[in-house]
Amino acid sequence: MTAKLTLPTTGAYGSTIAWVSSSPTVISNDGKTVTRSSVGQGDVTVTLIATITSNSVSDVKLFTLVVKQQLTDAQKVAADKAALQIGYSGTDTAASVTAKLALPSVGANGSIIVWYCSNTTVIANRGTVIRPAAGTSDKKVTLTAIIVNNAVVNTRAFTITVKQLP
Repeated sequence: MTAKLTLPTTGAYGSTIAWVSSSPTVISNDGKTVTRSSVGQGDVTVTLIATITSNSVSDVKLFTLVVKQQLTDAQKVAADKAALQIGYSGTDTAASVTAKLALPSVGANGSIIVWYCSNTTVIANRGTVIRPAAGTSDKKVTLTAIIVNNAVVNTRAFTITVKQLP
């Protein structure tokens, strides 16, 4: 795990749930704070202990979690590249684009993403689509994402087809 948790404090039938972390400096008792170790220090295993109480009856359940160490810049870029997607409008797909594209500018791991299009007369760098005139044919273009985190840079290309106007 790498981010905060949402820990329930009540059960489905009204029981109360109290949480205790075996390492509150890594995962707080309420799960809202998660502190990842630095690159090279390794992952940390933490046990969360849930005490479930209803009236005078209690039970305990243990949850073992592994808090992943922070990623290197190269790992951040690789993960952001792998997860990168273009957002299409309505029923559009890569094979049939007719409306503005959503081009993310920041990856989930903090990498900066800059987009370039092989033909800015069809798609502007911010995803605005300019459809070809009727009778001129659909246009294939390549959108290239440049993914940067500090000194690490990588790219990912997407080929899409912009449909001509009807």
